[in-house]
Amino acid sequence: MSGPAVGEHGDPLGADTVWTRDQLTVALLMLFGLARRGGPDTAAAAAELGVSRRTVQRWLRPRADDRAPISSAHAAQVRALAGLDEQVRRDEQRTADYAQDALARIALPKGRGVLPAWREQQWLDQHLVTITELDHGVRQAALTRVTSRSRERGQPNSGTVVGFCVVATRFHAQLLVHELLTQMGPWRIRGRAVAPKQGSTRTWLPGAPDVDLNELAVAHGLR
Repeated sequence: MSGPAVGEHGDPLGADTVWTRDQLTVALLMLFGLARRGGPDTAAAAAELGVSRRTVQRWLRPRADDRAPISSAHAAQVRALAGLDEQVRRDEQRTADYAQDALARIALPKGRGVLPAWREQQWLDQHLVTITELDHGVRQAALTRVTSRSRERGQPNSGTVVGFCVVATRFHAQLLVHELLTQMGPWRIRGRAVAPKQGSTRTWLPGAPDVDLNELAVAHGLR
């Protein structure tokens, strides 16, 4: 699957970007759900976006260059509906800041910076970060404490694991996920009609660049 065309300002999903048909299809599917015959519910999409159903169908029609003929204004509408709100981004930054502070405390001599609750909740155990491919090519980041089962099989109960990395603590895992999602920022999407039960804010569109979690962890001092 081809990646997105880059707009003149270099933002892969920015205001000047031409969406690929595959990405627009997935975005509309996650927002408006499946139609009876498969594919996105074009009637629901048309009603919310203020266009005709025929117009939405035209956006999704196959083309030789795989670009969806959607206007920048309507593409911006879709991005606004599927994007993350500022509260989610603030919460993510707060989690990352806490994790960074926790690692500084853990590094203090004789464990004097470690909080008892961290041990009780097993946050100082090794944790696994995974990238999982879900339905329709959507990918999702997740983290969990390492167990014998997760070592053997990877983490999720659904989807296919396409990347994983084991790090020293939950705080390392949180920072690794934060760095991953920062890189995926232009492609991130939050479904409404179709979304995973957990981690719905940690998903991104197909066609985003592949990321090697182990290389990313090393680059940011997390391994």
